[in-house]
Amino acid sequence: MGHMGKKLLLSLLEKSDIKPSHIKISSKRPENADTFSAWRFMTISHMTRCPSLKPWMLAAGTSQLMIAKGGSDIPSGFIPVESVQTGVECFFDNPRLARWADVLFLCCLPSHLPKVCAEIRSHLSKRCLVYSFTSAVPVTRLAQLLGHDFILKPQYDFVACDTADVWLSCTHMTAALTDPLLIEASCPLTMSRGISLGLNWVCAVLYSLLNICTCAGLGSSDALSLINGLFKEKYPHTVELNAQSFISSSYTSSLLTEEPFPWISLTVVQTKETPLLRFLSSNKYLQQCISAAYKSLLEETPEKSDIKLSCKT
Repeated sequence: MGHMGKKLLLSLLEKSDIKPSHIKISSKRPENADTFSAWRFMTISHMTRCPSLKPWMLAAGTSQLMIAKGGSDIPSGFIPVESVQTGVECFFDNPRLARWADVLFLCCLPSHLPKVCAEIRSHLSKRCLVYSFTSAVPVTRLAQLLGHDFILKPQYDFVACDTADVWLSCTHMTAALTDPLLIEASCPLTMSRGISLGLNWVCAVLYSLLNICTCAGLGSSDALSLINGLFKEKYPHTVELNAQSFISSSYTSSLLTEEPFPWISLTVVQTKETPLLRFLSSNKYLQQCISAAYKSLLEETPEKSDIKLSCKT
């Protein structure tokens, strides 16, 4: 199995309120799905309060994956298998997965990436968010391979320090996500212990939420309310994001409150300076609120978690 795919699956099952029945896998060997062998993608659907929108899809792993909405969608010759341990259904068809997915986690080996991208690039909808764990390939290259600009890719920097051994203190991902020391060390805006993740990634996450709101047809005012609501419920005095926090003042001057934000290329967001990057760089309090929201989300049980996006593409 793919190590990253297995860890992601178990983390989602144990640390989120996503039901196993909303998780689907496409694998070359679906009969071995219950042992987590040979994955390339994993897909997850998660219903939200926007009934007109298709369920979220998340994908991850190291083999080939697919999603089907029912038995009638299963291609001839492919055997659907439900994992005994997880209750997760498994099929095989990468293009079908790409057509169905709204969010796709990609974590195949760099050597497999060109083939995988060639299989799915013509099947990705504009609104499908691709999250890549393939660290050796820059986001600009991914955009070329996929013909797609809605891609999130973390870019880590590693520095020598005396406290990096904290990452060796826990060998199980789900246990690590409950350890206060590791939660603090992994927080994107306050990363320590030898690893750092810049503001560009945080900005890209917020821009991705904005794009999702745009795909859902939300007006700019409602989109801002939704995003600010992620922080305001627990941190009512946080500085609110406004239209000029995301886009240029020349564009905001003509943007109506009921008009959706324009589509934002995440490839550009992660490689160029943006209004949001400038805004966050100069606002330490908002950075603290984002960090606190991250920690709070991991510290809560899935049933209690209330920091979530209530609208999906």
